Amino acid sequence: MTCMTGDLQAAEVILCCGRGLQNKRNLNLAFRVADCIQAQIAGTRAAVDLGWIPANREIGLSGAPVEPQIYIGCGVSGTNFHTMGMKHAKKIIAINTDPLAPIFQIADIRIEEDVCKVLFALMHTFSEKNPLQPSSIHHPSVDELLAFFDR
Repeated sequence: MTCMTGDLQAAEVILCCGRGLQNKRNLNLAFRVADCIQAQIAGTRAAVDLGWIPANREIGLSGAPVEPQIYIGCGVSGTNFHTMGMKHAKKIIAINTDPLAPIFQIADIRIEEDVCKVLFALMHTFSEKNPLQPSSIHHPSVDELLAFFDR
């Protein structure tokens, strides 16, 4: 998985996983989507504490500060400890079922939806034939990703 090997601080697109993904199986979906859209995977402190994400991929006060072109928070509540590490992203996209999630206060694009539904839609949009076959993937540009979320 190339989504776990790159430098977070140099990444153009970061897909950050939070406790709202609910289980490790859903994390596998996030990995597939990150590979599809050429994003680096990161996590919140909660995702690291659960053992879903390695500690060196944590964003926040106790993790890395990042400034990607696009930050996609998947099931991230957005505590101050986390947002201190990502609030300077050019575009912040937050996906969470909780309308009161603090991350929505700083997000440019707010998606109040089940994160898995949005991830499946992303994978479907940028896969030409079969979303589970890497050979059929069209890697979107930053502009194409933003257009997907702006619709």
